[in-house]
Amino acid sequence: MTSIDEHKKKIKEHLEEIEDAINEGIEKKPQEEQKIEPLIERRSLVMFEKKEEIYSLIYNIEEERNSLVYGKPTENQVKKVLDNFLKLKEIFKELLKNEGIEI
Repeated sequence: MTSIDEHKKKIKEHLEEIEDAINEGIEKKPQEEQKIEPLIERRSLVMFEKKEEIYSLIYNIEEERNSLVYGKPTENQVKKVLDNFLKLKEIFKELLKNEGIEI
């Protein structure tokens, strides 16, 4: 398998892990007084650049999810989620570019 194919395979695996995490609800922000490692950390033992920043953005997006999907979000809520999503997108684009993958 070529190096590019290996990277694409790993990216696909990571995307599947992220989708599973979202479906299982392990993207929820851990409680400050929580004594055990957050579920997302226990399930995903993968280390990667900007992991904490990525998790933080995902947590922030998730906090507004119900309002966006089921409620009447305010303009500020929509802007907050959009800003966080665009930051997350840029991080992924940068990380992929570092791996030689342009999107």
